[in-house]
Amino acid sequence: MKYATVKLGSTSVPWPAMAVALAIMPLLTVLGLHELAQKKTQAIGNPVLDVAAKGQFVPPTLARPSPEAEALALTFNSECTQPFGPSPVINRAPPKSLAPKDPPPGPTDTGKTPTAPSQPPAPAKPPTLTVTSIMDAQGQPCAVINGKIRRAGDSVGKGFKVVSINGTLGQVVISNGKVRSTLQIKRASDGE
Repeated sequence: MKYATVKLGSTSVPWPAMAVALAIMPLLTVLGLHELAQKKTQAIGNPVLDVAAKGQFVPPTLARPSPEAEALALTFNSECTQPFGPSPVINRAPPKSLAPKDPPPGPTDTGKTPTAPSQPPAPAKPPTLTVTSIMDAQGQPCAVINGKIRRAGDSVGKGFKVVSINGTLGQVVISNGKVRSTLQIKRASDGE
């Protein structure tokens, strides 16, 4: 079979031979570069050689790290050993306070003077709360109040519950049925 030829200078080469040569050249280039890199890696990979001086081993001297590198390593190690704080994602109810119970009514003592009827208790004061974030989770607004995620209906302490969350105004309304309070989101510009 006779193939067309490719002319290279004064030489004619059949095109299948030229195609094979062109196909093999990248492979040969990669193998050559790989071999060259292996030789350099062996030379670089062992920069410290064991030195024997008069039959005794002399340990190699290692370069001392810079003060900046030492400070960075110290900071990194101290940060890695710090304990984690509580997760703001886990919703834990605050511990219930144990109010002292009234003593059981005893037999009436006729020798004592009658006491005046007690005044009705003052309405409960809303707890001190900080709203740091308001977001929309699965179509329901929720707020981060004192580091915990709360939704409408969740308890926030002292008998108060979240009534509504308004993300556009940055407000959370809480109530205990008698007292109603509006919490404003804390912004970075408000200070600590």
